[in-house]
Amino acid sequence: MGKYVYKNKFRIIFVLSVLLFAVVFLFLLHFRAQNVVLNVCNWGETVVVDGPNGIKMDINKKFTQETGIKVNYTNFQSNEELYTKLVHGGAKYDVIFPSDYMISKLRKKGIIQKINFDKIPNYKFIDNKHKNLEFDPLNEYSVPYMWGLVGIFYNEKYVKEKKMTWDILWNKKYSGKILYFDNPRDAFGVSLMRIGKNINSKKINDWNEAQRELKKQKPLIQSYVMDQIFDKLNSEEAFLAAFYCHVSTSGITLSPSIKFVIPDEDTNKFVDCACIPKNTSHYEEAHEYINFLCRNDIAFENMKNNGYLSPNTEVEKELSKNSSYFYVKNRDNGKTQVFTDLEDSINENMEKLWLDLKLNENKNSSIDKILFISILFLLMSFNFAKGFKYVLHTVIKNKF
Repeated sequence: MGKYVYKNKFRIIFVLSVLLFAVVFLFLLHFRAQNVVLNVCNWGETVVVDGPNGIKMDINKKFTQETGIKVNYTNFQSNEELYTKLVHGGAKYDVIFPSDYMISKLRKKGIIQKINFDKIPNYKFIDNKHKNLEFDPLNEYSVPYMWGLVGIFYNEKYVKEKKMTWDILWNKKYSGKILYFDNPRDAFGVSLMRIGKNINSKKINDWNEAQRELKKQKPLIQSYVMDQIFDKLNSEEAFLAAFYCHVSTSGITLSPSIKFVIPDEDTNKFVDCACIPKNTSHYEEAHEYINFLCRNDIAFENMKNNGYLSPNTEVEKELSKNSSYFYVKNRDNGKTQVFTDLEDSINENMEKLWLDLKLNENKNSSIDKILFISILFLLMSFNFAKGFKYVLHTVIKNKF
């Protein structure tokens, strides 16, 4: 009898100890989560989803509500901007979302680290066609987040061409109404495809030729932009723009007259992925955040609101068959090119050509600069009256 009572007491004490340990563990876990701030850097704006009682909230607030982990969310407009933030800006992030070629570059430079896929069970929903791609061949450093194709947005009220090719972005008829990429990789990518070259060409002459075409195009360009294109298209400031696809489920409101087309020529396929920088302070929480984004309901809301295609296999089941999602998906038919990391010499040449393109506003810019410097020198050399008289004469003569 005594042994029986002793055993029961022991069992009770053991069970209570386990329960106490569990309570303490959960408390510490909750306390830890409440004090963690995850630094995330992504493209564009946060996504709005339906929260409790129909209240709208962005996915980061939803993540915080479910986990207690706060999110400090910042944006970038180009892969080059993200790279500068990481390498030269002293920025420290826990989760970032670079594109294909930039992932390769960050991987080679040791800026991102391998992902523990055991901590991302929702990875099973990612379509295999987006795995083991050239920028991450062993599928160790990235989790596909969004993908899509580059095409042309146009206002059908003003653009009447029945067949759309890249040439339309060089059409003088639309001078002053064309928007173009404000980053070198995308800008040169379209120009290279237009002249029948590979977007990852290793021949400097190909890049020089592409720049010559961009210089011909420049007088026709209203402005080089990124996310601002939709405001300009909606206000009819511009009629044409090269940009990344947006599907009909997108939360971005576009005028009914704004259409999207992918030219019959080659186009660029992009894949944006979640990556974890090597200097993260929150390794576990970073995995938790990525797993959250891979969840079916969150992936669908993300796609629906930001307009890019989801690599999640379950998302398609929620879409109607007449959605433009399938127009873009079916266009991924082999006539696509994916950016890869360029050799240093090619990349340096591209950056130099891009800088030259952006700095030289017109063919008379050098003459204007020399004239301007001469005027300043004259103002300093003569007394004010003589200098002013000479400057006035020069301005009238040269129409400066």
